[in-house]
Amino acid sequence: MKRTSDGEFFPERYARRLELAKDIPAVFELVRDAVKEQVGVVRSGLDLGVVELEDIDGRTPAALHPSNCNYIVINARAVEKMRKEAPELLKPLLFHALLHEYLQTVGFVPEPEVKGKVLQISESLFGREHPVTRMAEDLSSVLPMMTYAPRMALPKGMKVGPADRLALEA
Repeated sequence: MKRTSDGEFFPERYARRLELAKDIPAVFELVRDAVKEQVGVVRSGLDLGVVELEDIDGRTPAALHPSNCNYIVINARAVEKMRKEAPELLKPLLFHALLHEYLQTVGFVPEPEVKGKVLQISESLFGREHPVTRMAEDLSSVLPMMTYAPRMALPKGMKVGPADRLALEA
């Protein structure tokens, strides 16, 4: 992370990179960079995919790291819903959801620990008022229609598609 001589961060660097992201893999690469920079950990051999996940109690999970798998999946239904209802929040949601799931893959497992680390990283990289940070503080207050997926295996027969098949913009 870029700092001035007095140690001040430049959170606009990550905000700009997120704004310029052309596809979901680019957002995922930004998440990987963030975790490497902030936590000093990298997870290799992890793939990114797309599936259709069912709603949970009327809310849509954005992403899932299936137990015992080497990939994170984005919920295609969440992307479509965001494109229709809040397109300006799609990239922040993807960053938030991928960061949450990626941290689980590198060893942050108890949910309170994951959420705390997501908030810490988000605030450090984006500043207090950015949508990514507000989602990390309380996802349901920013996007009441979204939720976190529980730790689980993918349902049998569910096919994982390539993440680049979903466009970020309509």
